[in-house]
Amino acid sequence: MSEDTKIATSPESLDNLCKILEVKTLSEEVVRDINEAASNYLAEKHLEVIIPGRADRRASLDALANAALEFSLQLRSLDSQTAIMLEAEGVTIPLADHCDGLAAACKVILETYTARGKEPDLARRNLVRRLAEIFQRVTGKRPSRSHNSASGLDAGPFLDFVRAILKDIDPDGRKGVEHVIREIIKSVK
Repeated sequence: MSEDTKIATSPESLDNLCKILEVKTLSEEVVRDINEAASNYLAEKHLEVIIPGRADRRASLDALANAALEFSLQLRSLDSQTAIMLEAEGVTIPLADHCDGLAAACKVILETYTARGKEPDLARRNLVRRLAEIFQRVTGKRPSRSHNSASGLDAGPFLDFVRAILKDIDPDGRKGVEHVIREIIKSVK
């Protein structure tokens, strides 16, 4: 892990995190886990930049499903002499069953994965999920948030904890993080 991803090492960062979490100190293990979550976030965020968009992903899955089905059909339609020759080389007809399974898996993903909409912010979701686990381990409380209807803003120690981490590693990542936190809190209930 590079020095720039070690976020909970300065006295100010440690003091701020301890204050938010309402603890006197953070164990080395917790600090290591926070830094690991931060490092993973930065790596995953970098990967999201180079990963293809939804439409490209759907096209790739569709092409793979079609190719697997075609390969399966080709294997199943071999004459017996060719099948025997391939079996001698370690290629057997059960390979066709694997191709059918691959095609079916691609189709299942395609049924639930739309080509429209914004690509999910997986890096930030994974970071918030990891921080939720750390938060619960350190405080003994489930991550939660409150919503002030007068101001329209979310608040709470878990939100403050996530914002403090993001402030040190990706200040722009704090924008809209409330939505991700709401999703993660629902999923851990």
